[in-house]
Amino acid sequence: MGIKLRIQFFINSAYSNVGAWRAKDLVFGGYDECRREYNCFMPVLQFLTVMCSAVFAVAALYITLVEHPARLSAGVSVALLQFRPSYARASVLQVAMIVLTCLCSFGLWLFTRNWSWLIGGGLIGVSIPFTLIVVMPVNRLLLDGASPPTEAVALELLARWGRLHLIRTLTGMIGFATLLATSLNAI
Repeated sequence: MGIKLRIQFFINSAYSNVGAWRAKDLVFGGYDECRREYNCFMPVLQFLTVMCSAVFAVAALYITLVEHPARLSAGVSVALLQFRPSYARASVLQVAMIVLTCLCSFGLWLFTRNWSWLIGGGLIGVSIPFTLIVVMPVNRLLLDGASPPTEAVALELLARWGRLHLIRTLTGMIGFATLLATSLNAI
């Protein structure tokens, strides 16, 4: 079926008065034909989930093991100058990978009801609230160009940021490993 027909089929089926058909049944696989039609998207969702989680995890690992230690070894003033543009660029990539991973893993969970997809996507997705609640106060102080911190405070903030980023890296790596193992078991 073409995408237009598939959408129309879904809408018509959801609002049909036949038996106990409901939109919930279609989403959770209660109607076999609908489920068979959407099974063709499973490999695509699996690939996107694993790829996006891998990009996120590897980028976080690179920042933790390579970029942040290199920035600190150059001195505090250079580290602050490098942190600002690096953070602006990396955050866009990482947020995009987190959102795509979460959406795809949620879709896979809907189709398969395999909790591993939800757990792996959740481990990746927990980075957003963790960043907003725990890391963002440190980020604001480091990114404030109008009143930059003193060298001693900046060094302490950069060290704290590195420890907090390590937590994101670990949850990302565990989430990626969970999603990869789930994908390999689904083959």
